Parts: sequence; C-alpha cells; structure tokens
Amino acid sequence: MGRFFSTVIPWATLFWLFFRHHLWRENDVYLLAGDEVVVSKSGKQTYGVDRFFSSLASKPINGLSFFVLSFFNIDRRTIL
Repeated sequence: MGRFFSTVIPWATLFWLFFRHHLWRENDVYLLAGDEVVVSKSGKQTYGVDRFFSSLASKPINGLSFFVLSFFNIDRRTIL
C-alpha cells in the first residue's frame, strides 16, 4: 500500500472528466463559487500552521486556511 503514497494523481483532470461524463448537460447554466475558511489552531508541529486573517476575530490568528470550490447547476438548483 505504501507504493501509492508517491503516486501523483491529476485531481483537476480527474474531477473535470467525471463532471463531463456524469453531470454535464449541454443546455444548463453552471456557476463556480469559492469560499475560504480559517480554523484556529495552536501549536507549531502541525504542517501548514501560519497566521491568517480571521473575519470573526477581526485580526490575524494562528491557524489553517482552507479554500473550497463549489459547482452549481443554476437551471436545476443543485450543488454538484
């Protein structure tokens, strides 16, 4: 199982092919939206811990930042 840890997976291409094959409808309208979330985290041993601006605290805090993209089908009013 350890041999798979060094395998590079082209996630963007994989997700795009899945979308085109299983979800795409030619006449529908789609919208791509992004959102960033900052989660507070103490300690210095966690990979990725840095100072990020938190709108809830109104100042930079130690934590992790996650950015998520969501794909919406406007015509069917669903999140893909």
